[in-house]
Amino acid sequence: MTPLDIDVAVVLERRHIPPLIAAVAPDYYVSESMALDALEHGTSFNLVHYESAMKVDVFVLTDDQVLRKLFWFRPGGHVSDRQWRDVISILTVQGERIDRAELQRTADESGLGDLMARAIAEADDSAIP
Repeated sequence: MTPLDIDVAVVLERRHIPPLIAAVAPDYYVSESMALDALEHGTSFNLVHYESAMKVDVFVLTDDQVLRKLFWFRPGGHVSDRQWRDVISILTVQGERIDRAELQRTADESGLGDLMARAIAEADDSAIP
């Protein structure tokens, strides 16, 4: 049987980490140092359920999750369906709440302009009219 893997994205501050660990500690292993590192670098840490070995990947949200996912997508040879689907989903669901022109400018400055233009076009094509 393959262990279950769950991904969650959270807005997290340093002050949230001790209560989070205390809340899950009876049932889950979590490394405080890994959680703090994820917070500092905008990455992820894991919770591992003792009994089932189910792993929860906790992704710390940053100001620009779209660019972060594109950054992860590029070194993977543009083949990570998961990262790409996440980008398209964020752009589609957020719609006009995201300043796409600003996002494109930031992506251009980060060397991700080509991917951002492609993602925006794909999100626009998949949006429900």
